[in-house]
Amino acid sequence: MFKRPVIIVTISYIIGILWGIYVKNIFLFFVMSLFIIVLRSYTKRIREYNSKIRLIISKCSNNICIIFIIFSVLGYISLLYKENKFECIYEEKNLEVTIVSNCIEEEYFNKYIARVKKYNINIYILVAKQIKLEYGDIIKLNDTLIKPKEQRNTYGFNYRMYLKSTNIAGSVNTKNYKIIGKKSNLINRLIYKIKESIRTKIYTIVQSENKYLLEAFLIGDKDNISEKVIETFRKSSLSHLIAISGTHITIITTLIYNLFKIIKVGKRSSYYICVIIIFVYIFITVGTPSVVRSCIGIILVLISKLIYRKSDIYTNTCISAIIILIINPYNIMNLGFILSYGGVIGILIYTNIIKNKSDKKKMKVYIKQICIISFCVHIIIFPIIINSFNNVSFTFFISNLLASPLLFLILNLGIVGILLSYLYLPVSCLIGKVIDILLQFLVKISKICAILPFSNNIATRIDLYSIIIYYILITYVVYLIKINRLHIIIHFIKKYILKLLSAFLIIAIIINLYNNSGIKELKIYFIDVGQGDATIINTPSNKVILIDGGEFEEGKKILLPYLLNRKIKVVDYIIISHFDSDHARSAYFM
Repeated sequence: MFKRPVIIVTISYIIGILWGIYVKNIFLFFVMSLFIIVLRSYTKRIREYNSKIRLIISKCSNNICIIFIIFSVLGYISLLYKENKFECIYEEKNLEVTIVSNCIEEEYFNKYIARVKKYNINIYILVAKQIKLEYGDIIKLNDTLIKPKEQRNTYGFNYRMYLKSTNIAGSVNTKNYKIIGKKSNLINRLIYKIKESIRTKIYTIVQSENKYLLEAFLIGDKDNISEKVIETFRKSSLSHLIAISGTHITIITTLIYNLFKIIKVGKRSSYYICVIIIFVYIFITVGTPSVVRSCIGIILVLISKLIYRKSDIYTNTCISAIIILIINPYNIMNLGFILSYGGVIGILIYTNIIKNKSDKKKMKVYIKQICIISFCVHIIIFPIIINSFNNVSFTFFISNLLASPLLFLILNLGIVGILLSYLYLPVSCLIGKVIDILLQFLVKISKICAILPFSNNIATRIDLYSIIIYYILITYVVYLIKINRLHIIIHFIKKYILKLLSAFLIIAIIINLYNNSGIKELKIYFIDVGQGDATIINTPSNKVILIDGGEFEEGKKILLPYLLNRKIKVVDYIIISHFDSDHARSAYFM
């Protein structure tokens, strides 16, 4: 960390952003910064430290403290600046926007993404089904921007924060609009035409519903994939396949580079062309955090080859994080951002602690690597997955082991098929049939893995302090493996296993006796389920009573997660006040 100051810069910037989101007190921030400086000055005079602690303190120089404070403040300021933009756009009247997406067809209306150029922020435009707008249309709106709802229940989904993390301020349901022109930005229109051309070719070479999966794999557009397929991929721990990540970018870049090699393009020229293609690809895929992270990482690797410097994955990862957060500080709350960098940390753990010098072509080694990498990644994102989805899968080894080779084949054949479609369509259609079969296999694998035992386990929320302890333990174990000292803990556990189990058992009994002793409070929770009612009563004898619960969808999306986040897995009694659907239908989930 101390050899790579960019890590300090990144951590400091993130802390400043998180401080602005959760604490929102700049005075307290400066008090804490002053405390760090005073503490650093005071510890320089103390000589009775343990040698390791003294080494750490000596490395925490005044320069590092200053860097930490400066970039924390910059992170805090960048968040305030972005938040001020969002607040200004809510007060703006007669917005002038530019359509920057295709039509997203909903059940009762059409939806478009539009850019407010003045603030560089997007909004949703909702229009009647019969109205069709085009990419690049400049529109003047006479309707008010609707502010998204914030978190309605404890631990509930914060829709406003989610939209901010995607750089969207809200939505306008409009009938009063006027098209005042057409955006003529040549580069944007060229990128849009390239994307639409690729989409058309995908739809041409793959005729079945699987074309929407290939569309997600290649250009990152998931809007057309059915909810059922997305849910199946999530249950089988394969959601990362339909979100473009480092795996996709690496496969695509390697294929493009090899194609240039086949047609005798020079190595340096190939690197330059790949950098340009990847940069354009960021805009084609609408620049989600996982895409930007992966693309910036690959671009930095290629640049390092061009300037004859060794690429450093830690530096590349931090640079990509800083760029993403400078573009939009609210990306720190984006689940894609969190899972993407969590996955990177898992891979870094693998590359640091696994020393495998075997023949890479052996199937046994491949299976071992896939399993270990999957394990390392899931170890890092495990608490995040539970708190985000109240669900965890223990069959991710199997699903990833089977799906990874298929993804490799699908991406390579998909790119080759699209390129050939511009030259000779019949051959690309033949390749499309092979891709369709592979996609069917992939969907089948996801369905089978989704119903395997232990593939879909409901889990209650993990407390923040438990997560902190968990990551501290993981960090310590990785450190011991890195310095070849893990055997010390293993020896200690083996020697004192009975005493440790006895201690844990006694602690568990004491906690259980404490939880069940005395008269507890009666707790009543009123839940916002939209139209309808839902109330939870937690009695002093620890019985859980549910009164009503809202509609079927509300039960699935609001009530069930709420119960799990409250660590309630069993409802003892259900009382239905009357049998209207907005009171009774969610009982199907109980």
